Amino acid sequence: MRYYSHIDGLRAVAILPVVAFHADIELFSGGFTGVDVFFVISGYLITSIIATEIAENRFSLLEFYKRRALRILPAYGTMTLAVLGASYFLSLPEEAARLGQSVMASAFFVSNIYFWQVTDYFSPDSIYEPLIHTWTLSIEEQYYILIPLLLIVIARFAGGRFVVIFTGLSLGSFALSAAMPQALELANFYLLPTRAWEFGAGSLIALLGVDPARRRRFAELIALVGAGLLLWSFFGLDKNAPFPGPNAAFAVVGATLLIVFAANTFVGRLLTAGPVVAVGKISYSLYLWHWPIIVFYRSWFGPVLGPWDVAILLTASFVAATLSYYLVEQPFRTDPMRGAGAKRVTAAAAVVLVGVAGAGGFVTQQGPAWGGHSAEVRAMSAYIGYRTDREAHPCFLYAARVGTGYRVDLEDCLTLAEQQPNVLFLGDSHAEHLMGAFEEVFDGVNLVTFGATGCLPEPNPGRNFYCPKLYREAFADHLAPGSFDMIIVSMRWQERHLDQIDALIAAWQLYGTDVVVLGPSPEYLAGFPRLMTRAMIRGIDNIDHFLDEDVFALDRQMSQKTWSDGVRYISMIERLCPKGQCQQFTETGTPMLSDYGHYTDASALEITERLRQDILLDMGDITGRAQN
Repeated sequence: MRYYSHIDGLRAVAILPVVAFHADIELFSGGFTGVDVFFVISGYLITSIIATEIAENRFSLLEFYKRRALRILPAYGTMTLAVLGASYFLSLPEEAARLGQSVMASAFFVSNIYFWQVTDYFSPDSIYEPLIHTWTLSIEEQYYILIPLLLIVIARFAGGRFVVIFTGLSLGSFALSAAMPQALELANFYLLPTRAWEFGAGSLIALLGVDPARRRRFAELIALVGAGLLLWSFFGLDKNAPFPGPNAAFAVVGATLLIVFAANTFVGRLLTAGPVVAVGKISYSLYLWHWPIIVFYRSWFGPVLGPWDVAILLTASFVAATLSYYLVEQPFRTDPMRGAGAKRVTAAAAVVLVGVAGAGGFVTQQGPAWGGHSAEVRAMSAYIGYRTDREAHPCFLYAARVGTGYRVDLEDCLTLAEQQPNVLFLGDSHAEHLMGAFEEVFDGVNLVTFGATGCLPEPNPGRNFYCPKLYREAFADHLAPGSFDMIIVSMRWQERHLDQIDALIAAWQLYGTDVVVLGPSPEYLAGFPRLMTRAMIRGIDNIDHFLDEDVFALDRQMSQKTWSDGVRYISMIERLCPKGQCQQFTETGTPMLSDYGHYTDASALEITERLRQDILLDMGDITGRAQN
């Protein structure tokens, strides 16, 4: 296949935003879409090779997989084994088993499916997954497995209607991605059926027989449009934008236009500049190495990256990528390696993959023993991934239940009592972590609880997804005005909520005259158990420098707010962080927080006892009111 230098330049354009996004350079808020550019390039190059060889009647499936093995496995295997070795010194006990599992998944090209099951790519915890970036390698390999078989079938049994069939499949994949409900957003992000259209865009260029070197009318203008689409994708989108779906089209269409039109244009000359092409050549190794380097750096020094940290990480990533390219990638691209027998190379590749998977299995089996940590460290590390001892609350709609057909039984959950004060306790997950403790501690009242993950408890909701449905049904169909003696609201307050809170309180007071607002809980910039475990390893006994200062500022605003009659604000920050020093453990030695800001069962009980002592429910008043 003919070499086009502007495509190597396009690889550089794809990898640099990805690295910048992972290094928390805010300007590159949509840098993750560089991956989509890679998918287009991969679809184009692989389809060009296969279609040409099929047309010339010289395609060999075994030879194809041999070339893929020589291209991908040496650098991948080296990086993965290096990560496993580094994990002995840098990973926490509870992280080791998960790392081993991700190694096994990536070795068998299913890490996209594995991470779909265990973590959101954009979640705070993902920054401690050294191999989460291998989801892209897995999805590419899955495409590489399917596309030669599909092309062979089309050539033999569909009259060679490559363009028609690939167009249909790509449009179907795009439609599926665009129509995917939010409840399945992780599947949409990670899985091949909703990503295939991105590869398909590149494949269609190849199947149409487009020669990227040919000068076309309006090429300068169209190349600029393609570049503009990529720039918008990198700088205009962010991790909160629905993705992939239509938002991925900016990167996909932009990359497609640049492949076809950029050669011999102003944009093409930028792409073929020496330094740009040089970065493009090492882009695969740079992709492999930059993320584990960032993860392990954060593991030791903390989750927040300053300018000097970014400079160190970028330098280390480029050095590692350059060494990997010349010492690992290039030796497997020599003529002797290319001339090696396909059976021999693919057999060796299978052995390497099994060996890597076996190493991952060994680390998984070692689990907490991996790294030789002390019993104290292992005990604290065990709280990573903490799960409550209580059953999942039946009156709370968890995100994991959305899309499964599960429904909160509102009729049962919202039952009122005639002989006791009725108190409604609602909110998001920052209410749920207290619900069980409230039900245990506050006897003498009929405590009615319900809520949903990530939902602002609005009696008259107007936004999309499952929140409005739940709250509209609850307040309109199951509750009457004046039903409650008191309403308690606890949630993960954000500054944007301050503009809405007076209207919300007015709506709540239709159902209960007295309203108690529990302020924001202290939050850390990463999971508390993870931060504390690493602090213990380093001999540090306080991690308040990792507290999120924005939460403290928000609490101050809410504390200073003039609240309407019948509303009481309780600052959780004042109670848990007196004089700015946050309580880190309960009286029995249990961590206060299970992650960035949710309470453990023991701390929830301890906190609720204090709130009762603080006369949270003003028991005398509402009891007397109920009796009257």
